Amino acid sequence: MLVLFAKLKNAKRLERLCRYTARGALSEARLGRNKQGQVLYKLKTPYNNGTTHVVSTPLEFIARLAALIPPPKLNLTRDHGVFAPNHKLRKAIVREKITLKENQKSAEVKSPAYRLTWANA
Repeated sequence: MLVLFAKLKNAKRLERLCRYTARGALSEARLGRNKQGQVLYKLKTPYNNGTTHVVSTPLEFIARLAALIPPPKLNLTRDHGVFAPNHKLRKAIVREKITLKENQKSAEVKSPAYRLTWANA
């Protein structure tokens, strides 16, 4: 009985994770059209100036929606400033490659910096 409960609990967690990752970028419940045929999107919280809806033509709305789709084969994380790949100060702040030789107890630092995977960090 306890194993079944644990599986059921994990199934609920997995379902919650799947629902979260599969959710859309926009809420369909807040999407609508006005009498002029423009697309209305109700904001979750009003702006400081009192704006409660974003109004756009159908073509503008499609353009804004298409901008949310990431380009294919491109990293979603882009580094700027000193973290940019070609910045002159990057070597001063980014960790360098460390290799261990079989006969050495200490680590030897190689000069060119390299990208770390999440597992090596």
